[in-house]
Amino acid sequence: MRRGLSIKDVEDGTKIRSKYLQALEEDDFESIPGPTFVKGFMRTYAEFLDLDADSMVYEYRSAYERLPDPHQIRPLNARPRSNSGRRSSNHVVVGIVALIAIAVLLWLGSSLGWGRGQEPAEITADTVSEEMGGAAGEATDTSLDQSRPEATAPGTETSLEQGAATAKSPEGETTAPAETTTTTTTLAATGGAIQVVAQADGGRCWLLARDGSAEGEILYSGTLEEGEEVAFSSEEVVWMNIGSPAALSVSVNGSAIEVPEPYGNFLLTAGGIERTS
Repeated sequence: MRRGLSIKDVEDGTKIRSKYLQALEEDDFESIPGPTFVKGFMRTYAEFLDLDADSMVYEYRSAYERLPDPHQIRPLNARPRSNSGRRSSNHVVVGIVALIAIAVLLWLGSSLGWGRGQEPAEITADTVSEEMGGAAGEATDTSLDQSRPEATAPGTETSLEQGAATAKSPEGETTAPAETTTTTTTLAATGGAIQVVAQADGGRCWLLARDGSAEGEILYSGTLEEGEEVAFSSEEVVWMNIGSPAALSVSVNGSAIEVPEPYGNFLLTAGGIERTS
């Protein structure tokens, strides 16, 4: 009122709808969708009027936000109850089963005459070498059969796709290695660290960015003036509260991301952006 501004003037300047501005003036916070929006709109409104936004948000939180019940907070050093009794009983069962299995094997061995009248097999370095050599020889023969140039039709060029391929002409002359063109396609990542750049290129815009979720560390909080730009990063996800998506352009890892209307909360990853409650 001292500055001679109407609610419509503030709406044009902050991009906050007039009904929400009127609700802030009348402390009618039930008409605003959630405490996050209340604090965001309040901070933007205060900064627009050159007031102390932090003090106003603190007074709102002190008067209207419920503090957590200390009896419902789990101590940091609390540990789950030990399952040592259950583990001990499991060990006993396993031991009994093992004894029964050994007894059955001994009984079968005595009944079938295992170990009587049979010479144990002798394992030496020579026998191992012979077995390994035979297996290696068979594998080598098979691989050579599959890769021999004679297996192709006469007059057909043969190329090996490993390294620089050497082709033979029908006359048997060796030609120069064929040049290979490699095409690399970069796919959009669906996870991992992201670099975010937000710019108010369509007017002033309120922006609140947190790391990971709505309860994460604040990466940026404030009103971007037209033409102003801010950059921040996250390990994987950025939670954002955007007051005027039409006035804000966002890029992730250098790729432009279109922010859908209307204002609200969004989750931003390397794979794109989606609205959240």
